[in-house]
Amino acid sequence: MKHNILHLLILPILLSALCHVHAAAPRRTYGHFDPDSITGARISLLVKDINTGRIVMEENPDLCVTPASVTKIITTATALELLGPDFRFQTRIAHDGSIDSTGTLHGNLYIIGGGDPTLGSAYLGDRNFINDWCRKLRAAGIRHITGNIIADPRCYDRCAIPISWCWEDMGTHYAPGVYGLSVYDNTCAILLESGAPGTRPRVIGIYPNIPGMAIECNARVLPRYNDSIYIFGTPREKKRYLEGGMPPNRNRYPVRCDIGNPPLYVAESLHSQLSTYGIHCDGRPTDTIPVHAQLADTLFTCSSPALAEIIRTTNFKSNNMYAEHIFRQLGLKLTERNSSCAHSSAVIRGYWEARGIDFSVVRLDDGSGLSPQNAYSARLLTDILCAMKQSPNADTFLRSLPIAGKDGTVAGFLRGTPLEGKVHVKSGSMSNVQCYAGYIEDGNKQYAFAVMVNFYGQERKEIRRAITAWLTEAAEL
Repeated sequence: MKHNILHLLILPILLSALCHVHAAAPRRTYGHFDPDSITGARISLLVKDINTGRIVMEENPDLCVTPASVTKIITTATALELLGPDFRFQTRIAHDGSIDSTGTLHGNLYIIGGGDPTLGSAYLGDRNFINDWCRKLRAAGIRHITGNIIADPRCYDRCAIPISWCWEDMGTHYAPGVYGLSVYDNTCAILLESGAPGTRPRVIGIYPNIPGMAIECNARVLPRYNDSIYIFGTPREKKRYLEGGMPPNRNRYPVRCDIGNPPLYVAESLHSQLSTYGIHCDGRPTDTIPVHAQLADTLFTCSSPALAEIIRTTNFKSNNMYAEHIFRQLGLKLTERNSSCAHSSAVIRGYWEARGIDFSVVRLDDGSGLSPQNAYSARLLTDILCAMKQSPNADTFLRSLPIAGKDGTVAGFLRGTPLEGKVHVKSGSMSNVQCYAGYIEDGNKQYAFAVMVNFYGQERKEIRRAITAWLTEAAEL
C-alpha cells in the first residue's frame, strides 16, 4: 500500500506515547538470530509454545508497532467468537405502504442493508442478485410501485472511511468505503485508452455502468510500461480523479477504483431492472430516508454466505472491504443502528480484556489494518492466537489462515524452506512495514508467533529473508 511518508515519520513518537516503557533486559541469544541485522528497524517478535507457554524466541515483545493487515487476525477471530461461524449478514426488502388487489404498492420500496460485504461480490456473491430480487417482487404480486426505491444503509454510521486512513488510499479499489448497504465489492473498473507518450489517456467506459459517475483524468501517458496511476475521491460522491501515468498504446486498459455511493447504486440498479420484469415504478431511486418512515412487513430477506466462509476469503485474499464490514458488524453488539469504528473497537477491546488479554496500550482504528495509526505488540497477537487454540472455533479459524508456501497472499513465503506447508499465517505490509503472525505446526511442536518489523533500511525482500531465517530457527528450538 502507498502511504504518506509524514504518517510514518511521526508514528515513532505516537507509538512511544501509546506503549508502556519497559526496563531494558539482557538480550537472549538464539543461534544465528540477529535482530541488529535489520538497520534502524523497530522489531516486535514473539514465538510461544502453545502447549507449555514456553517463550521460544522474543525481541521487544511488548513494543507497539504498526501492524498493517495482520490486524485482520484480531477482527476475524473476534467475529468468530462473538457472531459465530454460522452467522449470516441479511439484506431486507420492505415497504411503507399497502399492496392492493391489482398489484399496486402504494408507497415506497426499501432496500434495508445489514452490512453484507458479499452482495454481488466477485468472490462469494451472486452477481445477478438484482434479477433475483425482481423475480421475488413479481412473485409477491407487485406490478406497480407508486413511490421511490429507497436504499437504507443506516445499520452503519455515515463515516464510510475510518478517520485515520490516508487520503491517497481513499477512492482506490483496495480501500473502498464501508456502508450498511454495499454492492459489487464497492469497486468498479475505469477503462482507459492511451496513445503516444506525453498525451492524456481517454476514458472510454466504466464497468459496471454507474449513473452519473464522472472521471476527471489528469494522468499522462509515459514512455514506460508500468502503471503509476493514482485515484482520488471521497465517499458518497460520484466523481473520481486520476493522476499519475500509464503505459502507451493501450486499449480498454482497466484501472480499478471504488464506487462513490454504493447504497444509491443498489437502488438505481433495482429501479432500472424492474421494467424488464413488468414492474413499473413511478418514483426514483434515492438514498434519502423519509423522516417518519413506517415500514410494513418485510417482503423477503437475502442472506450472505456463512461467516466462516467470508472470514476465510478475508484472510486468504487480505480483503480490506470484507474485513471492515465484519469490523463494523461487531459494533452492532453495542447498538442496533449506526455502528461506528469506535463501537467496534470497544467491543473487541471489551471481549479480549474479559478473556484476560491486556488491551491497555492498543490502538485499533479499523478492522483491516489500513490505518497507519493502528498500534499494538507481538505479545497481543500471540495471546489472541493462543486463546483461539482453546476456542470451539479453533479449527474454523485455523482454516481461515493461508498456508505459507502454498496459499493466498503468502504463497511465496517460506517456500523452499523446512517450514513450507507447516505454517498457517497472515501477512501484513505497507510502506516500511512487514509483518507475519500465525501458527507453526511442525511434528509435535505447536507455536503461535508474531513478527512485526517497522522502519527498516533495507529492501523488503531482505526483511522477508531475515524473517524467514528467524522463524526457521525458532522452529528448531
